[in-house]
Amino acid sequence: MDLFREKIKTHPIEDYEPNYTSGDDFDKASSFVMARFQEVVGNGTTVYPHITCAINTENIEYVINDVRAKVIHNITNKIAPHLDDDAL
Repeated sequence: MDLFREKIKTHPIEDYEPNYTSGDDFDKASSFVMARFQEVVGNGTTVYPHITCAINTENIEYVINDVRAKVIHNITNKIAPHLDDDAL
């Protein structure tokens, strides 16, 4: 998110999303973008947002591992819904 942090200073989100009013505050901007994304996706789709620096390989590895775990968990629940999370 290092690029995002810099871009919101020179390209205000307000120019693109009039409902956003928190200026270049990184945390508020990130929360707004995540909430807006989830709102647009909607329809019961599960979204797992991650704020990370794309050039930090450790962060990207964490995201990949987290997504992998969620996919495996979801598949396992569909195959064997009677198992609880502790049994997995």
